[in-house]
Amino acid sequence: MFKQFIVACLIFMSTNAFAGWIMKDEKGNVVHLHDSPCKTTKGVFAEMPVELRAQAKSATILWNKKRYEGCWVDQGDRFAIVDESGDGGVLPKAVFKEELGV
Repeated sequence: MFKQFIVACLIFMSTNAFAGWIMKDEKGNVVHLHDSPCKTTKGVFAEMPVELRAQAKSATILWNKKRYEGCWVDQGDRFAIVDESGDGGVLPKAVFKEELGV
């Protein structure tokens, strides 16, 4: 019985793993901060040093109906986000919801 409980817990944890953060506003804008390394080399990221890229994670942004790729860094109670055009900013964690993976 105990082994079945452990197996059930492991299955639950693997299917509900942390996937990142998501923010949606009333205008339909979406900022999705993925829990995966930042790999984009588009735009301003083309010259990004590998050491700096290793500290950032991947982001996808839908802003004013335009899609961007970007990178983000956790700064404690806020996230610093930069997209491929070089536009960026800092948003408080409070406006994001944790997203679980499937």
